Amino acid sequence: MKKKNFLTTGEFARLCKTTKETLFHYDRENLLKPRHVSGNGYRYYGMEQFFDFDMIAMLKDTGSSLKEIRAHIHNTDAGDFLSLLEEKRRTVKKERARLAQRETMLRDMSCQVREALNLAYDAFGVQEQKEEHLEIVATKGTAQDSVIDFVERFVEYIDFYEKQGRKPRSPFGVILDWTDIEKAHYFERYYFCQATRSTPRSLLHVKPAGNYAVLAHKGTVKTHMKAIETFLQKIEAAGLTAAGNCYCYDMMSYVLLGSGNMYAAKYCVRAG
Repeated sequence: MKKKNFLTTGEFARLCKTTKETLFHYDRENLLKPRHVSGNGYRYYGMEQFFDFDMIAMLKDTGSSLKEIRAHIHNTDAGDFLSLLEEKRRTVKKERARLAQRETMLRDMSCQVREALNLAYDAFGVQEQKEEHLEIVATKGTAQDSVIDFVERFVEYIDFYEKQGRKPRSPFGVILDWTDIEKAHYFERYYFCQATRSTPRSLLHVKPAGNYAVLAHKGTVKTHMKAIETFLQKIEAAGLTAAGNCYCYDMMSYVLLGSGNMYAAKYCVRAG
């Protein structure tokens, strides 16, 4: 063996801008074995093996596993290689869509948290609100429902989206009927979230633009019921008439309060 044509493990690692541990691992995985091993166990790599290492690095950059790379190295076939590349392209496309969905979710949640932090809780007001396109799902709730019933319905709602491979976009909330509220029946008729391009027409709901009476509150179920009663009284005291849907927006309760017994919500009902 002419040593000038070979590199030690350390020299070859520096040439490839990697570590000796990586080369040892590739050896164990039967990906890149040294060209020569001396009697005392020293490993030597040929200069031309740089290109073998570079191919492994390139395939790793495509997202290929070491198992896939090993299969290609031991069965070099242009057709199989093309199939591998096309499979990785499909994987990247799916990952890009997943990351885009995550970015949208983070943006929506940031907006919700920012609003929740800036809300004046338990302060009644009237606001002009823009038209809003919502995606709604009926809950089949009744005035006799228990907390357990509510939780089970919410789980069904989450399952509804998971089965479609979708996630509901913020803001999230429930729709109460104002005639139910006037009878002290505080149960949700619908769940809602922000509508998207993929929202089926059958689930699309338009929250009309107009003046809305607004009250935000954070507390327990009991204090929220009391807050809604106060909301009713303040609307009447302001000489306003409310009707139709009451939109109850969740104000990122998990983030703000962290307890399952406490939640923050903003109630909006069209009033004039």
